[in-house]
Amino acid sequence: MKISVCLPQEKSRGFCFQAAKEYEKRLSRYCELVPVTGTSLKKPADFRIGISSLGIGMSSEEMAARLSALAIQNRRVWFFFGSKEEGLDELWLLSGIVFKPDLQYVVLLEQIYRSFKIISGEPYHK
Repeated sequence: MKISVCLPQEKSRGFCFQAAKEYEKRLSRYCELVPVTGTSLKKPADFRIGISSLGIGMSSEEMAARLSALAIQNRRVWFFFGSKEEGLDELWLLSGIVFKPDLQYVVLLEQIYRSFKIISGEPYHK
């Protein structure tokens, strides 16, 4: 499965950068993750998900089921932060708390990683 995340700005080099790198490494077992800055051309078959406080909240299991269904359909998934991106297919809520972009990226990666662990039937916590 190919997942692209449109970052609103360049990643900083602090704690969030290190945490993101760790999750990017872990996710490489399950998917091809492509972080991009700004918007990028998307094919019509791509599935676009906005991450926003206006989105629908879901459990880890529900998110895993949703990503699994998209993987079965062989759809490339794009994540965008905010609800202003045109042509979004779904709007998801990660948390009721508003985070800075760098931390929001880390939280998204952690949730995607957790989803793949659930899909694979592997324990999440070591």
